[in-house]
Amino acid sequence: MFNGCKAADSPLKAIASNRHMLVLGLVSSFSVIQLAGVSVFLLLVYLYLFLQIITGKARIEISSPFLLYLFTALISTFMPFLFGLPNGYIANDVKGIINLCAIFVFASTVIRSGNAGERVSAFLIGLKWSCRVQACWIVLQFVLWTWMSIDINEQIFVSLLGLVDKASQYKGTGYVPTGLCWNAGGIAPILFIGFFLEKKRAAKLTVACVALLTQSATLTVGIALCLIFDLFGRRELHSGLNCLKLNKGAILLTLVALPAISVLIIINTEVILGIVGRLWEVFSYRLAGLLSEGSTMDSSTSAHLGYLINIPQLLMSSSLFNLMFGYGNNCSGFHYSNVTGQYAGETWIVECDPTNILLNNGVIGFVAYYFWIASGLHALRRFRPLFLSVLVLMLMGLTYNLQYVWVVLFELLVFEIASISDCSEVSKTS
Repeated sequence: MFNGCKAADSPLKAIASNRHMLVLGLVSSFSVIQLAGVSVFLLLVYLYLFLQIITGKARIEISSPFLLYLFTALISTFMPFLFGLPNGYIANDVKGIINLCAIFVFASTVIRSGNAGERVSAFLIGLKWSCRVQACWIVLQFVLWTWMSIDINEQIFVSLLGLVDKASQYKGTGYVPTGLCWNAGGIAPILFIGFFLEKKRAAKLTVACVALLTQSATLTVGIALCLIFDLFGRRELHSGLNCLKLNKGAILLTLVALPAISVLIIINTEVILGIVGRLWEVFSYRLAGLLSEGSTMDSSTSAHLGYLINIPQLLMSSSLFNLMFGYGNNCSGFHYSNVTGQYAGETWIVECDPTNILLNNGVIGFVAYYFWIASGLHALRRFRPLFLSVLVLMLMGLTYNLQYVWVVLFELLVFEIASISDCSEVSKTS
């Protein structure tokens, strides 16, 4: 939580006066909750912007490095029209640039407000609770499917409420719990961010265990990086004796809990062994596909490796104009399909952040985007949890497309607030 920017009398007052930011952070990752095909997150962003515009409070932060990328994205917006891309890609392009402009003005307005620190703090608290809700929902999905074969997302969000056409993910290994998202990639950013926003080790380990239930290679590797960075990045290393210090209440709780857990494990031994066996089968299969030349990788692993391996071919087959400015926002799938034949005839987005940005906005947009990221990370170097959150997102963006609209807003807010000189401390987010 950021302090030093006209702090409120108490954290509770700060949260109460910025409820809209807390709610925005809470619903940010709930992609299956939509109205008329638009996420609740975006609806709230546009509602806030509308109110700020009619009251004359909307602002634009002209000193932000993101403005350079936004300018190149605006140029890229014309590419689908100039080169005759299908209507599906034109729609993607227009929606993409509108959303980018909206979140930039939103972030600028928040940062230029008198209580920017409180607002960003409330948003981060909302993100932390979003992670907690997602973790609980994943566990609920896992339990209901394992013991009762109930797909709760399908039952509630598709059949009952009709909010989306697809709310669940099935792989070759069967049903996959993905929280309030329809795929494991959608849940990844909030678990990475939530991991670092949590202060207690038990909460961090819970997030890590939940991530494994998704059976996602991106989440598995990403959460392993989170654990490594958290372990070796601590400023103070406690001795083994200090780590083992327990008060009487903790000892009593342990003496009661251990026998109870042991009994439950014994009663459900076959079920637990079956679950562990399935998880190990999934992870060993993917690991073998990556490390063994004799193993055949599944289509997902092979496709995601191709997004990086095919970059030279993609660039050499582009015209000079497309090489510089890309094919349009959220239009990366068009050129990739033309070159490789993958998903030909469909409207899709390449599931790899660097390749996606390179094809969307060209070399100029790619450089502008990662210059913004690099300058943001430099500003965040004093704020370890946020710095590590963004770093993991960047690294795992190599394996999946993680730069969703709400993630870019998160990065905009924390980059800009970190660069304000009088907001130089990060306190514990509770």
